[in-house]
Amino acid sequence: MRKANPSTSLLMPVLLVGMVCSIAVGRTVYVDNDGPADFHTIQAAIDDSNDGDTIIAADGTYTGKGNRDIGFLGKTITVRSENGPENCIIDVKASQSDWHNAFYLHEGENKKSTIDGFTITGGYTYLGGGIQCNNSSPTIKNCIITKNTAGWGGGIMLEESNASVIHCIISNNVVWDGGGGIFNQYYSTSTINSCTITGNKAAFIGGILCYSSKASVKNCVLRANRSWYESEVRLHDSSISVSYCNISGGKSSVYVDETSTLYWGQGNIDADPCFGEPGYWDANGTPEDENDDFWVEGDYHLKSQAGRWDANEGRWTIDEVTSSCIDAGDPMSPIGLEPFPNGGRINMGAYGGTAEASKSYFGEPVCETIVAGDINGDCKVNFKDFALMALHWLEDSNLDRYCIVEDDVKYCIRTDKSVYHLGETVGILYRITNLRSVPVSLGWTNFLPPSCYHFVIAYENGEHVWLWLWRRLPIPSWEFILDAYESKEYEIGWDMINDNGTAQTEDDFPAGPGVYNITGELLAGDEEDRVRVSVSVNVRE
Repeated sequence: MRKANPSTSLLMPVLLVGMVCSIAVGRTVYVDNDGPADFHTIQAAIDDSNDGDTIIAADGTYTGKGNRDIGFLGKTITVRSENGPENCIIDVKASQSDWHNAFYLHEGENKKSTIDGFTITGGYTYLGGGIQCNNSSPTIKNCIITKNTAGWGGGIMLEESNASVIHCIISNNVVWDGGGGIFNQYYSTSTINSCTITGNKAAFIGGILCYSSKASVKNCVLRANRSWYESEVRLHDSSISVSYCNISGGKSSVYVDETSTLYWGQGNIDADPCFGEPGYWDANGTPEDENDDFWVEGDYHLKSQAGRWDANEGRWTIDEVTSSCIDAGDPMSPIGLEPFPNGGRINMGAYGGTAEASKSYFGEPVCETIVAGDINGDCKVNFKDFALMALHWLEDSNLDRYCIVEDDVKYCIRTDKSVYHLGETVGILYRITNLRSVPVSLGWTNFLPPSCYHFVIAYENGEHVWLWLWRRLPIPSWEFILDAYESKEYEIGWDMINDNGTAQTEDDFPAGPGVYNITGELLAGDEEDRVRVSVSVNVRE
């Protein structure tokens, strides 16, 4: 019940500046299965929604028609719980004779179509016991996906999907074929960040199975997944990038066939994650027979001598050991909401970067007073703090407001100020950053195969005139390499009086006073699969 009031490939940059007359603001729609609300089922709320809306599900357990096989109908909406996955459960209640999953997205949804903060359980179907995405690329975050059954993809199944799976626990799912945790197949390019994938069981590949697809896995923990063959990850005609992960068996537990490529990046470990309460396989009274073993769920917060969040007690508790996963994630990943002391670096696993991340321990009691300049929280200001500051020197959180991340490459755009007088030149900054632990090949070209990504910047004023950024940049070659974590920046000016950016002069037009929307647009193959990031400027007399 709701509380009251509560492979990245070739790129071509192009800057879309258009006159903005109004801004559409999405509405908030409430769902409660047993109390007053706008709707009583999640699907009914989605049916009534429009792009930009947010649907909030009150605490409770959602079952039955309208709360399973949920589809987004191609809409760019957010469907989230009110108070997190522990309090909001979608129980599919499917069976061997009555197949269903929780979400079935198949109508071209993009990364702004978001599933956020649910426990998803009780699914039983052939593809995607918990969530199935087909020709759909949503963001799935802050979810617990557990106790689902499928033929392929016990937790999540992705097909022709560029989905992002973030801060999720995927555990105790069972498949009779492959991909106990995640099955990534057929031209999917998925991003799996800050997840804990454990205790899943399959005929082969209990963790992540990739078939004719690509994936990037970072800041994750994969442990104790079971199968008849390799237990954690398998690639067939696929490529995967793995960095800053804790994986049982390390690199040797990733099976790579002759048609596949493994990019084994920096920061990977194979160590006991020291969960608050480790999950484990119960022999069910027959230790000689693993087929009838069952998974006993654990608490996947990381132990810490500085403080671990105990969800059952609702308080911080002190452990006798500290997990090696603390402060072991990608140093370039934002630490997000991690409480202080956080070491200035994200933790591995589902709780890394969240308010429930375990605290950093430096061999001494946590400081009671925060010292100015103590970035990592060890009660000292020294070269460790300087190193953290240097690592993130000149990072701009304002710039991050106007960024797109696609396949672990970030594209950002901003202007040098927000208000201009008529006749001034608008300074525009375009930045590309490789967030991967391996190099990525980029290029400036018009000749792109359909599967490639490109970034378009153009501006328009009534007649849709394009500003081709590459015409203005002294680029030494058509192709270049961005090394791991490297950034490149390009600047260009819009002369609003005399220049519309084209090579010709006869079609130049003067800009008038008003609000202009500068938009960077990323196309992912098809025209329909586009992600935009914008910033507005005000032009005055």
